[in-house]
Amino acid sequence: MGYHHDDHDDGEQDPFIQEFLKEIAMDAYDPPEPEPKASEPEPEPAGEDETVPEPVADEAAPVAAPPLSASAEAAAHRRVEAERKRIERAERRAAGLPDRRTVDGAVSAALAQVLREGKAASRVRARGSARGMVVDGEAILRHAILELRARACSKEAASRAVAERLLGRDTPGPALASG
Repeated sequence: MGYHHDDHDDGEQDPFIQEFLKEIAMDAYDPPEPEPKASEPEPEPAGEDETVPEPVADEAAPVAAPPLSASAEAAAHRRVEAERKRIERAERRAAGLPDRRTVDGAVSAALAQVLREGKAASRVRARGSARGMVVDGEAILRHAILELRARACSKEAASRAVAERLLGRDTPGPALASG
């Protein structure tokens, strides 16, 4: 017992949905409605020898922008974020700091190296779990700094970049500076 029309699609769309989609499409092409202006007093008629000055648009008055659609707003947000990131990357380059992705790659390579050196895989297999495993954080920091140094990054910049990324601070402590 079922409805005959539920088991096949004859290509027709629900009229309500079709009308709703039409309204959305039409809204995208509607020009924004002009904002109502405050009623201005009519100028007094000028005499024959008087001249009426032309009204000058107030350039300091803000122009109301039409509201953005959701996709236009998202695109504007992406443009603002992209510009912010470009500025941030330029500042990092000017300071001699490597890109964050490069630092992340160096940190993950350092972590992998420390885990290999500590034979973590065999220990996990033997114990059946990684629970309670201790990893040498200082060794990870040192390996990450060495990885960045191998990529032609200065010692100070490498230490600072790793400290920023892993420890959340702007300047390395004495343990990092000696690496």
